[in-house]
Amino acid sequence: MLNMFLHEFKRNRLSLILWSVSIILLLALMMAIFPVVAEDREGLITTMKALMPEQLMEAFGLTRIDVTTVLGFYTMDPYITVVLFGSIYAFMLGAGILLKEGKDKTIEFLLSKPIKRHEIITSKLLVFLSNITIFNLLIGVTLVILFAIFDDKGYDFGVLLLLVLGPFLIQILFGALGFLFVALKKKNTSVLAPGLGLIMVTFFFNKISNAAERFEFLKYVSPFEYVDPTDILIYEKLNTNYLILIVAIIAASILGTYYFYQRKDMLL
Repeated sequence: MLNMFLHEFKRNRLSLILWSVSIILLLALMMAIFPVVAEDREGLITTMKALMPEQLMEAFGLTRIDVTTVLGFYTMDPYITVVLFGSIYAFMLGAGILLKEGKDKTIEFLLSKPIKRHEIITSKLLVFLSNITIFNLLIGVTLVILFAIFDDKGYDFGVLLLLVLGPFLIQILFGALGFLFVALKKKNTSVLAPGLGLIMVTFFFNKISNAAERFEFLKYVSPFEYVDPTDILIYEKLNTNYLILIVAIIAASILGTYYFYQRKDMLL
């Protein structure tokens, strides 16, 4: 199983590098704007109120946080970039790792060896977790460096850790769903379209539920609500009930993957 892990890790290292570098560059560009924002707090607030309707400001949490602090500014576009694009990467990685053997017909070779299907899943899950962990560690270190460069007032490091941990958990959630989608699909064809659709729909559910009270119920079906950056910044903690829900979804997805993959016809 170690050989499978090492082989799979090498096979996915290029995507890890490309996604990490892309997100890091985007974060650097976004955070470079912060000093300008911090210098003109009143002007920024006036401009935002003039350009954005109140519902849109509420959707992005701008009515409840001070965006002229480095953590407040990060919860805007930079955080959204990490959690949204990170989730897309996680789903593509999770689904792609498990789908590749069947799609490339190499599963026949693997199953001809003394290797069980659950060993294949386990090795690929470990590769996925390794890649996502490295991805988020790189982002965390980048944020510490960027905050040191562009902020001279200081910030709560514990809150920053929570803002890094939140996307990490959601990425694992969507990656686990990627595994499950492949295990459930009868044919060895891509599940990228339904996966990306799920991510985008649930993301907009989160924004709509924040913008209008009548749609508040939508937040319970959006994983992005579970790690809402505004709530993390205000309460300085992750919601315990949402954490339980995240763990439950991840566990159910992984268990479902083992169950359905064992019964899947891999030669279709």
